[in-house]
Amino acid sequence: MSYPDAHHSILNTSFQHYLHHAVSTKNRPYHTGFFFKIWDHLFDSIYPADKCFCVKCQFQQGKRTLEHFQNIEKPDYSILLNYKFWINPKNIL
Repeated sequence: MSYPDAHHSILNTSFQHYLHHAVSTKNRPYHTGFFFKIWDHLFDSIYPADKCFCVKCQFQQGKRTLEHFQNIEKPDYSILLNYKFWINPKNIL
């Protein structure tokens, strides 16, 4: 979805939730507010915009193109549709 994006001035999105868990450290938490960025603005816990690696920023940098996507090795999840996998996965794999 293009809205709300990671640069929304009021709302935290799934990208901020990802940053909170993946980039924050013990001494430097990011995006500690629940849904609204007011807490993050008050306590200066916003990830720096110049280091942003959200989808829109990467697309503008030319890192998210159809060509890049086609070159990614995609796993085959069709095995999950086989009921035998769910009964005894060792026999299928």
